[in-house]
Amino acid sequence: MKKALKITLLVAAAWFALSWAVAAISLRAGFGRRDQIPAVELSYSEETAQVCERRPCNFYAGENRLSGWILQSTSGDKDKGLIVIVHGLGAGADTHLAEAIRFVENGYTVLLFDGTGTRASEGWGVRGLTQGALDLDAALDFVRKDEQLKELPLIVYGHSMGGYAAAVVTASHPEIDGIVSICAFDKPLSEMMEMAKKKAGVIAYPGYPGLAMQYLVLFGQDGNRSAAKALSESKIPALIVAGAKDRVVPYEASLYAKKEEIDDPAASYLMIDEEGRAGHVGIWLSGSANRMRVLVQEGVMDPDPAGCNELDDAFMESVLAFMDASVLE
Repeated sequence: MKKALKITLLVAAAWFALSWAVAAISLRAGFGRRDQIPAVELSYSEETAQVCERRPCNFYAGENRLSGWILQSTSGDKDKGLIVIVHGLGAGADTHLAEAIRFVENGYTVLLFDGTGTRASEGWGVRGLTQGALDLDAALDFVRKDEQLKELPLIVYGHSMGGYAAAVVTASHPEIDGIVSICAFDKPLSEMMEMAKKKAGVIAYPGYPGLAMQYLVLFGQDGNRSAAKALSESKIPALIVAGAKDRVVPYEASLYAKKEEIDDPAASYLMIDEEGRAGHVGIWLSGSANRMRVLVQEGVMDPDPAGCNELDDAFMESVLAFMDASVLE
């Protein structure tokens, strides 16, 4: 019996050590720096400057200095509120420049930034899916210290990792008046396991203990918070959006799938099932823009940033209606 127990303990220790090592290597490889800027993205230009002025800002998330920009209307109209945009993994501030411009045109000030380990911001890498929430915490702390921004009603608009961040920080930031969470997952580790199963199948399951411990080391006790639980606690207005054909955040891991468990009477839900707009990226874009992006990726046509970032007007009207209602409450 003692020998069997000893062998069992040795096997368990070896298995955990292997699980730990594989998780560490996977996180380092999968969440390193994200500096690539897709050719289909918009960039701030002379034409954009006619609609909104941009001033740089910087703040720290831990030891890393993050670079951001504040966009305001050149017309001098009174602000309805402040919208903080949080991008997803592999994206950056300019990924959502088209939406930012539309928000400014509709009377809002916008703060967007590159997250840790991304583009103009510092950091050896993104580190993990929880990092978006830590970056948003830092951005909101910056807002609370800014004499102009802190007086404005506050909306958070996020996609994917940023959509999770938008929802999960509501439990600790009561100053938020509303969030728009697009294609978000409920818990980082649940989404990580979905990603792992895509690559390794059932072999991914034995690696879960090592992954969970890695997240604990990297992010502490809050590394795997539930966005659904945060919304149930905060009960703030939330527009939760998902794509019917999202393969990056599958339905089972999504925040949308938790709608029956979310105790937030101010939450509303929108499922996008339109052909060409029902995936993980591009829900906010027109069908034409999404088709154009596919052609660019296939090498059939040269990038046309303006065409590739044409917004879906009906979607943006729904988002703006939600935001307007949230800041007026």
